Amino acid sequence: MKNLIYAAAALMSVVFLSACSNTDQDPISPNISQIEKGNILEISYPFNLHQTFPELNTSQVTWQDERGSLMITVNEITKTRSNRYLFATLESASNKGIVMTYLGNSKSGRYYVNGLGANDVNKINVYYYDATSNGTVSVPPYSESDLFKNLGIKGWSDGGSGVKIKSFPFPASIDHLFAQLISSEGNQLIFLGKPRSEDFDFPKSEKIRVKDIKLFTYVK
Repeated sequence: MKNLIYAAAALMSVVFLSACSNTDQDPISPNISQIEKGNILEISYPFNLHQTFPELNTSQVTWQDERGSLMITVNEITKTRSNRYLFATLESASNKGIVMTYLGNSKSGRYYVNGLGANDVNKINVYYYDATSNGTVSVPPYSESDLFKNLGIKGWSDGGSGVKIKSFPFPASIDHLFAQLISSEGNQLIFLGKPRSEDFDFPKSEKIRVKDIKLFTYVK
């Protein structure tokens, strides 16, 4: 009888240790799965992470004052794609830096930015995404004329297939981050989501040799 009790106890110990071992090593254990699913569900981005937005090189961009705001005209835009939504980076004429704005979509090819005038701007670069393309959103994620603040960079390096960034501290309410890559092969925007820290990296095409980088934050 005593031997039977010892045997039963030993068997239960083996089962218990096996269960503990499986929980520690099994990547799909219930606790780990719940944490992973929770993290995935918490991140809701309007674009695919690291999605690229090409610069609109073929259309001529002009700007002037109208209706008490800055009016940007993008020629021929409606003849190419009626579902094309635009972003723009605007360099200040008085060395006050650079900002980014979401222009949205306009059938007339005219876009308005509140709070800025024609004399405030020295240069405008326009970038686009197609709302019906694979991996993009069909509903605009921002309001027209929304501004994105320029976030300073302490340092960066181009590793060919990727870029490493060390930025200044993120605003407490940062929601989305974009990078403007400036290169001799053509400029582009990249959606970076919300990096976990000010030191981060992201992939890029090896064909793009970066000359300069600007970061822009959307703060709710």
